[in-house]
Amino acid sequence: MLSTDVVMIILLGWGNIISIETSGMRITNTTVSETMRVLTGKIVDQQEKLEKMEQRLQALETSAHNVSKHIQTRQAEVSSVAFTACVSAQDVINIGHGQTIVFDQVYTNTGNSYKRTTGIFTAPMDGVYGFHLSVMVLDSNALYLNLVKNGEHFEGMAIYGNGRFTTVSEFWNIELAKGDDVWIRTDTNYIDGHLGTIHGWCHTQFSGFFIN
Repeated sequence: MLSTDVVMIILLGWGNIISIETSGMRITNTTVSETMRVLTGKIVDQQEKLEKMEQRLQALETSAHNVSKHIQTRQAEVSSVAFTACVSAQDVINIGHGQTIVFDQVYTNTGNSYKRTTGIFTAPMDGVYGFHLSVMVLDSNALYLNLVKNGEHFEGMAIYGNGRFTTVSEFWNIELAKGDDVWIRTDTNYIDGHLGTIHGWCHTQFSGFFIN
């Protein structure tokens, strides 16, 4: 704001200051133009900075949206991997060495990761999975089963009838990568090569689900 010693302001046209005379000082239109140029440059610079900040904010919002979408997808996947199947036949007899046990009657197969025609579960994503096996054998029959991961023995379970129907159950936690296969296979090496028998009618079951 100019002091009271301003004696004259001459205006020419819209917004063009020709001169401002004060006691001991004269501000010309050249000085004002330079000042306006500097101020305009600063405004443009601030506008560019603001645009960059808005672009960064949009990028962060997009990234946050993608993360949220990934979490939602992951949660949906986690809640959609579970199966339970059983041996539907009355009895499966004379089971030889290295034979895959096919649990053909499916109760639950959320996510369709278990194949009832092959007896194989395929992991749809990386993580830790839980598997439960419950097997019933007849009378004095003996049976040894392997939990197999990608064709390799992971853990085993022995069942001995002892003159009556006997049920044995096991539970395993296994870390799997996407695409890994898990199934149940016989191993007669642990029972002196004897052929085993499984009692079916869904008394023998295999289950699995995603944990984390």
